[in-house]
Amino acid sequence: MNDPVLHVQMLGGFGLRVGERAASAMSSRPAVSLLAYLVLRRDRTHTRDLLAGKFWPDEADAVARKRLSNALWQLNQSAKQIGLTELFDKTHATVGFAPGRAVVVDVEEFEGRLDELAVYGRPLTLE
Repeated sequence: MNDPVLHVQMLGGFGLRVGERAASAMSSRPAVSLLAYLVLRRDRTHTRDLLAGKFWPDEADAVARKRLSNALWQLNQSAKQIGLTELFDKTHATVGFAPGRAVVVDVEEFEGRLDELAVYGRPLTLE
């Protein structure tokens, strides 16, 4: 059985959906930013220390790592709302977006369309 396709909306507001099932709005801005970061860099894993320092730079290391763990938990709770079990591949030291997860990201689709316009020599017009 194929995994359902996760649709990640970043343009015009953040959202997660699978088919017609959409996750309720996430209230944590750091969690949303973390998911955006991980999904756009899903070709690799990231150390927890790097992520904690990047998203909570003013916190003590232990506090930042706890906030990272909480954000990952919040994101997985949102994923469960839409029928997904796990968004991340996690170890004690690293986090990455689940390898092999079928995902469509609106930002990447937009960038792809811009690239197509450049390849075919069409002028870019925003109407």
